[in-house]
Amino acid sequence: MDRRRFIRSASGLAIASGAGLLLPTSARSAGASRVAFYRHSGLPQQDAAARAQTVRELVNLAVCTVTERQTAEQAWKRLFVPSDVVVVKVNCMAGLLAPSPDVIAAVVEGLKTAGVDPDHITIFDKEDRDLLGAGYTLNPKPPGPLCFGTVGGPTGPGYNPRFVTRGSATFCLSNIVDEKTTAIVNVPVVKDHIFAGITGALKNHFGTIHNPEDFHYLNNCSPAVAEVNLAPSLKAKQRLIVGDALHVQYEGGPSYQADRVYDYWGVFAGIDPVAVDSQLLILIDTLRQQNGLPTIKETDRPCRYLEAAAEREIGTSNPAQIELIYQDLAESAG
Repeated sequence: MDRRRFIRSASGLAIASGAGLLLPTSARSAGASRVAFYRHSGLPQQDAAARAQTVRELVNLAVCTVTERQTAEQAWKRLFVPSDVVVVKVNCMAGLLAPSPDVIAAVVEGLKTAGVDPDHITIFDKEDRDLLGAGYTLNPKPPGPLCFGTVGGPTGPGYNPRFVTRGSATFCLSNIVDEKTTAIVNVPVVKDHIFAGITGALKNHFGTIHNPEDFHYLNNCSPAVAEVNLAPSLKAKQRLIVGDALHVQYEGGPSYQADRVYDYWGVFAGIDPVAVDSQLLILIDTLRQQNGLPTIKETDRPCRYLEAAAEREIGTSNPAQIELIYQDLAESAG
């Protein structure tokens, strides 16, 4: 995608003025890997109840778009069935830059709309302490939805002792995804990463394995990020990506750096994690350029794993094969 098309100003001001960072309304042909971005630039002016409702609307619109269904009920039922046991993989490592409770509530409501029993929904990350640090409330027992880490508590499920090898990467998967789970909803945040270039949907699963530190220092986490996503329990079970782009960190990640965060007030969805991450890379690069920083490719930490994932047919990073849909609800209402 032409990066110049990635920025538009609602007010018509120059980029340097700090005007809104937006996406084109649509791009590429139908039938390609769809990635949907929905924003509401008026979210900061809404109270807590209104904001939660708006975020739910954004999430449902994004899921409707990527499933090509007219209603939220149709969309969620397109992907999930009442017999599913679903895990929701969040990314809470950065604490204050973690998936918003409003986004998670919208995902849970969507799953319930599809008939999934709340007791069969588990929100998880690598450790209890990461969830707690991001403001989540642990809930290891029904009634659901459940919420806990792979490790951290006396009843933590831990990791499957069976090693999985894909290419050069060997790891153990969280028992949360490796046992009775039938479906995964991947809920990443959007941030720059000191080793991998960016963190998005693909790298979120470094929080699903026991040894991510083994790969962080090797070739910008490539091809390890791609190879982890080839694990059968991940590739076969992941049905949906719903990402939190309410705030985007374009420098200083993966830890939270408040002065390098842009309030984007959006969410995104997709099925193809490579297509999703390719658009997140453009978003981060655009913010970096707007703030006088080089693109990720121009740093010493290019996002190599995207090419590796495309080569392994996890998804596509080819712009000609990606259909991007964008809408700002505040703009539309105005």
